Amino acid sequence: EIDRQDYYACHILCMALNKARWNHIDVASQRGTTTTGVGVRTMFWKESLHKIIQTGDMVSGQFVDAHPILRPFANVVKRKKLTKAFMRGFVDSRLKILPQPGNMDQLTAHFDKTHGYFYNMLLEVMGRKDDNLEHMVKHIGRAVGIIQGVMLWRKQAQYGHTMFPSDKCAKYQVNVALLMNTALANRDMC
Repeated sequence: EIDRQDYYACHILCMALNKARWNHIDVASQRGTTTTGVGVRTMFWKESLHKIIQTGDMVSGQFVDAHPILRPFANVVKRKKLTKAFMRGFVDSRLKILPQPGNMDQLTAHFDKTHGYFYNMLLEVMGRKDDNLEHMVKHIGRAVGIIQGVMLWRKQAQYGHTMFPSDKCAKYQVNVALLMNTALANRDMC
């Protein structure tokens, strides 16, 4: 039962970090809007989680004492003694807004951290530590990242953002500006 709660605590943290990143992308895409509030929210998540990862326990402060997402995650970190590199890489990559990657290596490195490190962290939560498993979930993380990138390209385009590598776009003559303007792209395809 404790393993299940720990597993869910990590998933809820992942969803909260995704929401923070998408909020940041949304506000940053609006011209003339300041991103100070969103930047502070991102900084709150990053600093709070890094303190939990560093100390291995819940941090105290005005906003984090009874936080419904940070407290369960801190209990997981305290109980399970998870690998700090996986946790830090996962947190930093989930909150980072990646500009259009230059090539597939940059894209897969990003997915290794966003998804691969998360899956490795979940393996540790479930009590599994094995080099072969770690390698396998790294590749699963890459695959999930690429699939989500393809599935979410339209949403990303609405925010003026794309995950398609620029070298592949140039090689296959993909007009990124046309992709960003989905209404115009749909009209041209008919």
